[in-house]
Amino acid sequence: MNKDIIFIAGGGTGGHVYPALAIAEALTAINPQCEIHFFGTKRGIEKLVIPTKGYPLHLIPIGRFNNISSFEKIKTIVFLPIAFLKAFFLLLKYKPKVVLGVGGYASLPVVLVAAWMGKKTFIWEPNAHAGMANRILSKWVDRALVVFENTKKHLKSKNIQLVGLPVRAEIESAPASLDHTTFNVLVFGGSQGARGINKTVSDAIVHGGSWLDNVEIVHQVGKYDLDEVRKKYQGLKTTIQAHEYLHDMEARYTWADLVVCRSGASTVAELAASSKAALLIPFPGAADEHQQKNAENLESKGAAVMCLQSDFSTDYFIEQIRALKLDFSKLKSLSKNIKQFHHHQAAKQIAEIILK
Repeated sequence: MNKDIIFIAGGGTGGHVYPALAIAEALTAINPQCEIHFFGTKRGIEKLVIPTKGYPLHLIPIGRFNNISSFEKIKTIVFLPIAFLKAFFLLLKYKPKVVLGVGGYASLPVVLVAAWMGKKTFIWEPNAHAGMANRILSKWVDRALVVFENTKKHLKSKNIQLVGLPVRAEIESAPASLDHTTFNVLVFGGSQGARGINKTVSDAIVHGGSWLDNVEIVHQVGKYDLDEVRKKYQGLKTTIQAHEYLHDMEARYTWADLVVCRSGASTVAELAASSKAALLIPFPGAADEHQQKNAENLESKGAAVMCLQSDFSTDYFIEQIRALKLDFSKLKSLSKNIKQFHHHQAAKQIAEIILK
């Protein structure tokens, strides 16, 4: 029996790659005859992740456009025709039934050439502010799938549909909370950690004070700051754990009363699925300030508290913990409101739209 080949193009960060993998798994669950091919760049996290999942990965020679030097921009422009030619020959070779772009520069030549060839094309945009590739592609694809209502104004597509943001099944099915007598705070900054968050939080904990009474903190630090933070926490008479990485996020979300973290699309999706009150500190270097726009969108709906990293001081952090641990109604409201951003079985929903 002939395979139905589907291309998924894009990546760069976990916020694009892991939801794309969830969509791929949903596609093959619905139609076992699907053969998924991924497209990315040699710099993106997809180069490390996708091969371990058993999917073929094709690397597109395309560079970045945002926040780079003039030399790198020229280099990107010079190699752009090669990227389009490679995409064209791979489309001719495999003849995919559908091409899906999930954001990131690798999606641009693959999806654009596919659209010009008359292939069925989609883009999926996880952020409140659409990335450059999806803004360009939106004019050409058959349908744009977005997570946030606000994203629609950034896209030129005439066919835009609201969908969810896929999260791992174990997080989606985890219980919302456990009974406990302490105020539990989960702090993390992504797989590599976040230095801006690490310094403020660790300085506040070392400073001490009554704000730490009845508070337990789990701090995912990342490998670069781990030794320094552990030295700062050594000998403290408070319940604090420092970890390089957390492999059991579903259990950590269940444990936490408050989460302090970045506001990338995947993180927002996991917070919504877990119904967690959150203090969001957007990564200031995110392309097109998309993390800030995600956090602003949530804050405007009463679904999270946002603080820019430039304002995230020791005093601010201490005051937020002090206030929130005493304000159960505020925590409950944040938890209830962010849950509204969760779409159950979002990967399955997106897969069904693609295969329809």
